[in-house]
Amino acid sequence: MSSAKVLDSLRTTRKGGLVYDKSWNASADRTTKTLDGCTSPPALCAALISRVEMHRQKKHADTSDRNPKTSRQTPQSLRETRHTLQSGELQSVDVGMARLQYYHGVVAVECRAREQTDEKELEDLLIKRQLYHNSRYQAIREHAGVRLQEVIADMEQQQEIWCGDITDNLDQLTMQDQQERMKSQHSRQSRWKEIDDIMKAGEAKRQQITEEERKKAEEMRKRLERLERMKSSQVSVSDVETKAKHLLLQCQHKRYLPRDVVIGLMKELEQNVERSSELVNESEREGATETSVQSMDDLERNARQSLQKIEGLIHAAEAKAKKEVEIKRQQEQAKVEAEAHRKIQEEREKQQEEERRKKQTAVPDTSQAVPSTTLPAQLVDCVSPTAYTLWVQLKKKLGEVAQLCAPLGNPTTESAKKLKLELQKAVAHPVNAVSSQSAAHLRDKVARLSNLLSGKTVTIADVPINAKTHPQGRAFCLEYLAKKLVHKAAQQVSSKHESAFPLAAVATAVWELFPDLGQLLLAHFYSVCPYTVPFYIPKKSGQSDTDYCRSLGYLVNDDGSMEEGEQYLKRMSGVVRFYAAIIQSTPPSGSQAAHPHGVEHGWIWLARLVNLRPRLNITATLLFGFLEVAGHALLQAYGKQFRKLLASIITDFYPKIEAVTPEDKRGPLARLRQFLEMCVKSGNIPKPEGYLSPAFWTRPSTPPPVELTGF
Repeated sequence: MSSAKVLDSLRTTRKGGLVYDKSWNASADRTTKTLDGCTSPPALCAALISRVEMHRQKKHADTSDRNPKTSRQTPQSLRETRHTLQSGELQSVDVGMARLQYYHGVVAVECRAREQTDEKELEDLLIKRQLYHNSRYQAIREHAGVRLQEVIADMEQQQEIWCGDITDNLDQLTMQDQQERMKSQHSRQSRWKEIDDIMKAGEAKRQQITEEERKKAEEMRKRLERLERMKSSQVSVSDVETKAKHLLLQCQHKRYLPRDVVIGLMKELEQNVERSSELVNESEREGATETSVQSMDDLERNARQSLQKIEGLIHAAEAKAKKEVEIKRQQEQAKVEAEAHRKIQEEREKQQEEERRKKQTAVPDTSQAVPSTTLPAQLVDCVSPTAYTLWVQLKKKLGEVAQLCAPLGNPTTESAKKLKLELQKAVAHPVNAVSSQSAAHLRDKVARLSNLLSGKTVTIADVPINAKTHPQGRAFCLEYLAKKLVHKAAQQVSSKHESAFPLAAVATAVWELFPDLGQLLLAHFYSVCPYTVPFYIPKKSGQSDTDYCRSLGYLVNDDGSMEEGEQYLKRMSGVVRFYAAIIQSTPPSGSQAAHPHGVEHGWIWLARLVNLRPRLNITATLLFGFLEVAGHALLQAYGKQFRKLLASIITDFYPKIEAVTPEDKRGPLARLRQFLEMCVKSGNIPKPEGYLSPAFWTRPSTPPPVELTGF
């Protein structure tokens, strides 16, 4: 076909009828006019449009499954496109696009049909192959089962043949092994019997040799033991001789030893030493025998007997010397006590006129000396005879006063009970208020007590009180005052040591004014604390523990329980400190009377204490408390003599206290030792805490501080 014919044919098509203008977009107006002049596209068949849309949706779904990321037109966009084509809203649509879509849909439908056909053929082919393989597998399995049964049968037959052969071989081998074992066992038994016979013969020989060696070693050991024993006895004999010589050299009382007896005993010891040396040398040469050992034991026994005789002679000499010293000491003590009593008697004679003037008939006078009481044997190391006599005297006086004051002590009427309470308040009020704040304060308390005991009216809490209201009123006040002072010391001074001096100043001042108070005060001292005598009261036969402890000054409750040991020592120390403060108390300024119970009584008490056998804890406690309070006054009064007494306490008495004190109960002993070491080191005894010097009574009084209230 020629080109002209092709062109003519193309012009007859719809597309060939279109007019093309190269300059159609040169002017906007022209473009608009041209588009307006275009004819509308032909209407598409609805079935065709539906088929195209279904094909595109299916293709879009397949493409989305294969490649989700690839962008495709959605059904919504197709519906919009269809709506646009049907509504005619677009003015110009490419007709070729519609045709292209049609052909694409047709091709897609044909491809889908071909794919379905291929899939059907492939599925049939797969089914046929599966059936073939199944049949082939079944045949192979059946053939393998038949072959396996044949192989198993052959193996079982072969196994039976092998087992039979093996059994026959084992039986044959077992019989051969049994025969060989029987032969070997018989051979071994024969050999073992031969070996056993040889070993028995060798063991018997070895035991014989061992026994001989053991006997030799035992004999040698016994010889060595006997020799060592003899040497030990020789050393003991030599030590006995050395000890005897040492004892004789250390003996301080050789003049009391029987010279001839001692020389004879020492010669015997020397002979024993020489004979023991000879026996040891002979035993080393010839061997120690039982006879030589017995001889050495006899020498050692004789040497020890000689030593015991020498020790007995030395002890007898020491006892004789100690007895002479004791006799001399007792004589010196008797002289000291006699001198002290002489001084006391002289002072009493000087005050006789004043005592007669102030003496009241209410209290019986037992100040006259009573006959000396015989000291029982069991009290020899518990109290001195003179102190025991005074203790008996004051105990009797206290009973007499208690009987005299019985109407007020154990009142039966309401008026007597009321009067007793008022008199006790009149005594207790000034005593409880005693302190060292000023001299005027103490004078006031002394004046209150003096007025009460003189029969004057005193006022307590706006209540007038007079001791003359009752015939035994003054005696009751004196006895209650003495009791109150001692009990206050036991309670207060035991914990506050410096309070002993103001209380002692008041007691001394009242004692000066009313001498009959002194014996009652001492009686209560001895009753509450028998160590102020000093008196170590022993336990009587059949006496209960409660009664015995009560006699020693222990506080016993109604239920029978007693105070602890530490609290007891503390109270006893308070009473002794109060007593030590009394003997050195300075009377108030202006008093010309002598001290009613001066420092010489402190010397007597201390001398009596160190001459008695010390007791556990209580001796160290009381000695420390007394020296701490009264040591300074005694040193000032006696000087050199007191230093000698103090040295005797350190060298002689302190070791005795230490000997009776266990290691775990040496608290009081340690305090005493520390105090004594301090005194020796400083060469002096310091003034006690709370001491009231003579300047105290002339010191201007300081008014008590004013209490501010309301703030």
